[in-house]
Amino acid sequence: SAQPEPKKRVCGWLTGYRGGAIGIAVSNENAGPSLFEQVMAAVSLDVDIDRYIFAHPIGFSLIGHERATRRRLIVRMPMEERAVSRTRVNFDITTELRRHKLPFGIPISVARGEVHGQPFFAEEMLDGNAVDRVELCRPHVYERVARAGVRALIDFQRSLRECTTFTPAVINRVLSPVLNAAEEALAGHTGSHLLRDINAYIVNSLAGRSLPLVPVHGDFTYDNILLDREKRTVAGVFDWDLAERHGVPLVDLFYYLAAMNRARTNRTFPPIFSEVLRTGFDYLERSLIADYCRALEIPDDLQKVLFAFSALHHIGVREYRAERYLYLKSYWTETMEAAAALAAAATLEEVLA
Repeated sequence: SAQPEPKKRVCGWLTGYRGGAIGIAVSNENAGPSLFEQVMAAVSLDVDIDRYIFAHPIGFSLIGHERATRRRLIVRMPMEERAVSRTRVNFDITTELRRHKLPFGIPISVARGEVHGQPFFAEEMLDGNAVDRVELCRPHVYERVARAGVRALIDFQRSLRECTTFTPAVINRVLSPVLNAAEEALAGHTGSHLLRDINAYIVNSLAGRSLPLVPVHGDFTYDNILLDREKRTVAGVFDWDLAERHGVPLVDLFYYLAAMNRARTNRTFPPIFSEVLRTGFDYLERSLIADYCRALEIPDDLQKVLFAFSALHHIGVREYRAERYLYLKSYWTETMEAAAALAAAATLEEVLA
């Protein structure tokens, strides 16, 4: 008689909530240890899973607590190449920054490695209170959170700044990667022809000037920070996967204020950036920017050009290099036109002078 066909081993990700339910390549009659169990064994951790987050095709994360110490851990298992790179940056920069005295907590890197070709990164989670976007619609909460975030940025970046003259070499190392990423992101966009003038405006305005280079978080927003109970002090900052150790000042501050504006008004980023380029900041924003620039000794005449650079950083780094939100190209025409108008005005000023 015909022999029964042997059962085939199933290859793929199996996800679930309880013991050993996250694994790879198991068959019904021969279930081996899950991938997660193998990862925990590799780093000698005994963890109960509280929940998991799966984002196809980027990868997944497991949130749990260590049985012995009760400390909360997150284990990231990135699958896509960009996700692996970003998670590695997060691990490396937090490890490096923990050597310094910081004004807030950052995640403690616990372990990294690879099991069956799958990289993993484990870190201890922070304590603190998340910011509720709905609460930011209340003016007194909005101002309190805005001031807390800016104060944290000032204390953090002032202590680790390095004063630098923007020579051609510095421009090539610090500015060019961002400008090139924005060009790549906007290729074929109706406003992309304006980038040459905008980039020239940024480079010419900063060439030969002295500015501090600072550690840049890259995605500094209210939903990547934790506050104390009164929402007056930043207790922790996480998700450092877009960070740079030596970046351009004001990038984090401008994005933080733009994200706060977005939470309060429910608008998207392009009109927020466009409005600022055309009409400037509101009273509270001007006050916070002045505090930051005074603390880090940034000349007033460079605020607008650094905001234009920050807009390109958002397009090229956050929206393209990180996730490649290509469908957003069409939304940036007005912002490009506003930045180009700023560049044209600066050129005219130079000619008249």
